[in-house]
Amino acid sequence: MLESVDPKRLKFFLSSFTLCMLLFFVKFVSAKWMPLYLLFLSVAVFASLLFVLEIRSFGRVWFYVSILPIHVVVGAALTFSGFPNLSILFRILSLIIVLVVYYITLLILNIFSVVFEKGKVIPLYRVAITWEQILIIVVSIPLFAGIFKLPIHPFLQVFAITLSSFSLMLLFLWSLDFEVGEVDMNLSILTSFWVLTLSSAILFLPFEALFRGLFLSSILLFGLGFNHNFIKHTLSEKIIFEHVLITIAFLFIGLLFLP
Repeated sequence: MLESVDPKRLKFFLSSFTLCMLLFFVKFVSAKWMPLYLLFLSVAVFASLLFVLEIRSFGRVWFYVSILPIHVVVGAALTFSGFPNLSILFRILSLIIVLVVYYITLLILNIFSVVFEKGKVIPLYRVAITWEQILIIVVSIPLFAGIFKLPIHPFLQVFAITLSSFSLMLLFLWSLDFEVGEVDMNLSILTSFWVLTLSSAILFLPFEALFRGLFLSSILLFGLGFNHNFIKHTLSEKIIFEHVLITIAFLFIGLLFLP
């Protein structure tokens, strides 16, 4: 039976399962040791990428491919740490979701690595771009919410979220390089500025961490849509209006739940 299993996909599953098991032990880690455990998880993520991805070059490509997996795992760890009252059933369901998300992430990065090695676009590339955008938003919500639960100065929280948005946008712009040619990476600074400005603004509103995460993820979604359409020369007032409407809707949801 195992002979019929794709060895590469088996590697993806084993890597995803191992990291989920490491995430299970987050609840036993004290706040004092959490930074070290997050560093350990990040190293484990990089080791898993070395195990599953067949990239012969050891240049900056490894920086880009590690961004999303690290955000998946660190975001999940911060969520489990920041919301300790989650039931065991919810934790197990969450770990299953993380396993699926990490597995899909590896599939996407595998496609990008193949495109990178071959130097040309393959049929699955555009599907990978679409899923990459979806996962960036899905991953950013618990990550941002978890950062807002950290016992650090609010402006340090804003800085961490801005840096995270910058790196996620760098990954997205890098992945577009294969299709549209060299992309201006400075576009990631624009999105980061929007996140920085609005995350600083909502510090003065008593939003719950979850709703802050939702709102700022909608800003990141706006940045993804804006940059993607700008690069492909398809940006229009309609597209901008639709994304602004989504952002306002998430802001309104947060305002509804103000204490």
